[in-house]
Amino acid sequence: YRAIFETAEDAIFVHDWDSDRILDVNTKACETYGYTHEELTRLSVADVSSDNPPYTAADALRWIEIAKQGHCPSFEWQRRNKDGSLHWDEVRLKAVSFNGRRHILGFAHDITERRERERALQRSEARLRATVEAAFDCVIGMDAEGRIVEFNAAAERVFGYRREAVLGRPVAEVIVPERRREAHERWIREFPITGSGPMLGRLVESTALTASGEEIPVELAVSVAEAPEGNIFVGHVRDISARRDAETARLALEAQLRQAQKMEAIGQLTGGIAHDFNNILTSVIGY
Repeated sequence: YRAIFETAEDAIFVHDWDSDRILDVNTKACETYGYTHEELTRLSVADVSSDNPPYTAADALRWIEIAKQGHCPSFEWQRRNKDGSLHWDEVRLKAVSFNGRRHILGFAHDITERRERERALQRSEARLRATVEAAFDCVIGMDAEGRIVEFNAAAERVFGYRREAVLGRPVAEVIVPERRREAHERWIREFPITGSGPMLGRLVESTALTASGEEIPVELAVSVAEAPEGNIFVGHVRDISARRDAETARLALEAQLRQAQKMEAIGQLTGGIAHDFNNILTSVIGY
């Protein structure tokens, strides 16, 4: 049993039942924490804890008390090594009896690398979320069944829905006008077979339906991203109502300008004719 104790890949601590004193440790604990066996057995739990709440000596004693009651789930713990560096362990405590005395066994598995990967992933997701939320265009994600899985702030503003209200709903019944729903649903079904579609990778003009039932003109492009659970369709939608209104106003101004130019030309023609006719009349009257 001593050989198993010394060759275990997890750090193992033997704690005194009545105090947090460390009675024995295995080789892995010495390698992981950077102390010798003699140094570790002179320390308490407080000495190897980060002391950053909730990883203080008081928190450790609370976990030990739970273990004494016979039920202690595994938990994550931030430790401080001999060199002062902070690391993460997954810890499980267990009450045992040997040599006629009760002890608390602590098993610590180093998860620092896993925590760093998780933190990096969380930072990446946070950056992606911030980018999507800050986008001026509507970003609407759909799963392979056409259900909404992403709906950013711009989409909330343009379409008048709250994100929580549309997640999980078919996009066809949320923003696709009724006359185009059948074609949209058919494309969702056929995409895995054909791998193409009228909106895929191209910018097209269409119309979309708002929460109030109003149809608005939009520019739309759809891209496809692969995910473990299947394809994710990402719709990039831009409300072009203001641009359409500006174009209409521009055309109206151009029409007014052309009309004014016509009137100016007629005025110049009329003025020229009157001037020539006046010259003739002057000659006649003079004669």
